Amino acid sequence: MNWEIGVVLLVLAAFGAGFLLRRKTKRAVGIAVVVVVTFGVGFFVGYVVKPTRVVEVPPAAPSVELVEVPSPVVAPKVVPPEPVEGSLLADGGFEEIFDRADQHGNQFARWGGWRVQGKCSRGADTEVRRSGKASAWLEGHGGPCHIWHNQKFKVKPGSYSLTGYVRAADLRGGLWGRGVVLGIEGKGFKEKYNALPFGTYGWRKFECVFNFEQPGEVTLYLYLYGPGRVWLDDLSFVKLEAEQDERLVVDDPDAADTERVRTAAAEAARIAREKAEAARRAAEEAAADAPEQLIQDGGFEEMYARVDQHGNAFQKWGGWKAEGTCARGADTLVKHSGKASAWLSGEGPCHIWHNQKLNTKTGYYKLTGFIRAQNLQPAKWGRACVIGFEPKGGKEVLAQLPTGTYGWRKFERTYRFPAAYSPNTFYLYMYGVGKVWLDDLKMEKLEGEDHKEGLIVHEPEEKLEGAAAPAPTPATDEPKAQPKPSGRDGIRLWQYVRGDTKEYFNYGLKIVPPWEDGGYLRINFPEHLEYMPGTRGILRYSDKGAKGHWIVADDGMTAELDVESVTAPGVFVHGKAKVVSKNRIEVSMRITNKTERVTLGAIRPLYCHQYQPLKGFPQWQQNLEHTFFLQNGKLVALSEIKTEKPVKIKVGTVIGCPQKNDMPFAQRRGGGIKEGIDASIVVVTSLDNRRALVFGWTPGKSAFTNAHIPCVHADPYYGDIRPGEWREPKEVIILTEEDPEKVVKQLLAEGVGKPVKQ
Repeated sequence: MNWEIGVVLLVLAAFGAGFLLRRKTKRAVGIAVVVVVTFGVGFFVGYVVKPTRVVEVPPAAPSVELVEVPSPVVAPKVVPPEPVEGSLLADGGFEEIFDRADQHGNQFARWGGWRVQGKCSRGADTEVRRSGKASAWLEGHGGPCHIWHNQKFKVKPGSYSLTGYVRAADLRGGLWGRGVVLGIEGKGFKEKYNALPFGTYGWRKFECVFNFEQPGEVTLYLYLYGPGRVWLDDLSFVKLEAEQDERLVVDDPDAADTERVRTAAAEAARIAREKAEAARRAAEEAAADAPEQLIQDGGFEEMYARVDQHGNAFQKWGGWKAEGTCARGADTLVKHSGKASAWLSGEGPCHIWHNQKLNTKTGYYKLTGFIRAQNLQPAKWGRACVIGFEPKGGKEVLAQLPTGTYGWRKFERTYRFPAAYSPNTFYLYMYGVGKVWLDDLKMEKLEGEDHKEGLIVHEPEEKLEGAAAPAPTPATDEPKAQPKPSGRDGIRLWQYVRGDTKEYFNYGLKIVPPWEDGGYLRINFPEHLEYMPGTRGILRYSDKGAKGHWIVADDGMTAELDVESVTAPGVFVHGKAKVVSKNRIEVSMRITNKTERVTLGAIRPLYCHQYQPLKGFPQWQQNLEHTFFLQNGKLVALSEIKTEKPVKIKVGTVIGCPQKNDMPFAQRRGGGIKEGIDASIVVVTSLDNRRALVFGWTPGKSAFTNAHIPCVHADPYYGDIRPGEWREPKEVIILTEEDPEKVVKQLLAEGVGKPVKQ
C-alpha cells in the first residue's frame, strides 16, 4: 500500500465522522472522534514514519541434489529442463499438462495418444521425472496391450536424431513380443521402429537416427505393447547437418537410480501380492456367506414398458452389445410359455448377450431351458449361440447350443462349481448369424456328488413351417482331397489339403496347367496379410484355429475363400477364383473392415506363387534367369536387373504406387530395385522356355522374388481401409505356351498391374 491510498482513507474517515456529528448525540460524537484518531495515527505510523521494507526473495532454482517425493518409486535427481535448439518436438520435456486428462485420455497439451487394447494406461508423472516438473509414463497391467503417446511434425529430406531418456520397472514383452517401441509413421513414408530395452533400470539416454528421402508430415509414436511401467522424458528431434546411417544407441542406466527403481518395484510387487491375496480371501468369505441366489425371472415375464438406457428389455436381466450388426429384446408373440421370451439375432459375426448375476455354492447345479432357432449359423470364433457361466475368481464354462432351424426344444446343462462364487454371472451369448429365442430357464442345486457334467439337448417339440436344413459345417473344418484334374481340358483349380506340403498352409490353393502331366502351381494365398502400424496380422498361413479355407468346386472351375481374421476380429477376407478361358484364371481378394474404430493402415499382402511343383520349371537354381519383371516397357530377367547391393533377393515397387519401401526383408539386404518397375506383372518361364507362368495384380504395388526359393510374388495395393470400408484388388493368372511378351502386352492393354489412380 502507498501513501496516496492512506490519504484517501483518511478523507473517507473524516466524511464518516462528519455524518456522525450531525446526529448531535454523545455516543455519535464519541464514535466520530475514535474514527478520526485511529485513521490519523495509522496514516502517520504507516506512511510518514516509513518502516523498513521487507523484500520477498524468490525461491532458488532446483538443485541437482536428490529430491525426495512421496511416490512408490522414489524420484532420482531432478534438474531444470534444458530446451533443445532446433527440436521439432513441442514440449519434449512433457511440461505442459492439463489438470485432468481430456476426453481422449490425454494429459498433455502438445501430445496425443490412444489405447487400442489390453489393460493399460498412460499419463503424466509429476513425482518421477528426469527434469522439469513431469515425465510421460505408460503402463501395462499384466498382459499384452497397445497404447501410446504421439505427436505430428514435418520433416525435410535428410538425417534426424531422436534423443531422450527412458526409465523402466519390470518391462516385459507382450503383444507380438514387444515392450516399448519408438515408431515413425507417415503417409508415403516407410514405417520405422526401434525397440527400447526390457527389464528394470534407471534413467538412461537413447538416440535413434532416422533418414527421410522426401519432405512431409510424420508422426512419432511412443508405443507400449507389454506389461510393466516405463517413463520417458527430455525428448528432442533434431535435423543433423550431415547424413548418417540409421541406428539406435542406448547408454548404460544410472546405477543409483536403477537401484531405487528395483527397490521400489519390489516393494510395489509385495504390496500388490498382499492386496490380491486379501481380496481373494475377502471374495471367498463373501461368497461363502452370501445367500444362494439362482435365476430370477427365467421365464422373461418382467419387462419394461420400453427398453432402458442400455437397451435391456427385462427388469431382472442385464445385457450389452459389444460389436457387429445384431440385436436383442423381448418377444411377446413367440414364446414357450407365459407372456414373453428373450431373443437375440445377428446379421454377421457379432457379440451380444443377456446376462444375470447369481450366487452359487460349491457343488453340482442343473440348468434347464428351452431354445428355438431360425437359420442359426456360427460366425465369430466359430460360435453361434452360447450359454455360459463366468464366476468371479473362477474359470469360465461355455457350451454351444445347436445351429440350424428348429422349434422349441429343451436343453439341460449340469455344472460342478469347485468353490462358492459371488457373483457367478450367467450369460446368453450370440456370436452368429440368424435368430434365437430362449425361455423358461431354471437353475437348481443338486444334492450329492453322483452327477455328470455335460449338455443334453432334446428333440424339438415342434417342426417349424418352412424349416431350413441344418446349418452347414463350420468353415473351420479342413477341406477334403479331390482327384487331380488332367489338364487336357484346360486350366483348372485343384483343392489344397493337409499333407500336400510339409508345413500346412491354412489358405493354400493349387492350379493345374492346361497341358497333361505338367504338375501344378501352388499358391500360399495368402502367406501373410498384414497391416500397420506394427506389422499386425490379418491372415497368416500358420494361423491357429483358422476360420476358413479355400474351397474348390468339384469341377475345378471355381474356388472361394470366406474367412474372418483370427488375430483381427471384425476383419473379413473374401477371395474368389474362376476359370475364364482355357489358360486363364481370374481372382479377386476383398478385405472388409467391420471393426468400429481400427484402421487397417498400409496393408501389406504376400501372395506367394510357388512354381516348384510345375514340371519343367526352375526348382532351386536358375530362378533369376527365368523370372522377369517389366521395366521401360520390356520384360527384363531378374539376373540382369541391378539392385542396391549384389544380392539375390529382389523387390521392385510399381512406379506411381503411393505405398513404397514396404518389403523390409529384401530392402534391409540391399535388394531394392531403385528404378522401380512398370507394373505388378511377373513372368516365369520353363527351363526350355516353351512354357510360361504369367500373373499380375490390379492395382499393382510391387513384385518380389528370392533366388534361393522357387517362388515369386506380384502383390496388389490396398492402402488404408477404415472402419466400414473394403478394397478388392483383382489378379489374372495365365499358364501358357504362347510368347510371354505377347501375353503381357495384352494384359497391359487391359490395364493389369498398373498403380492405383490418385
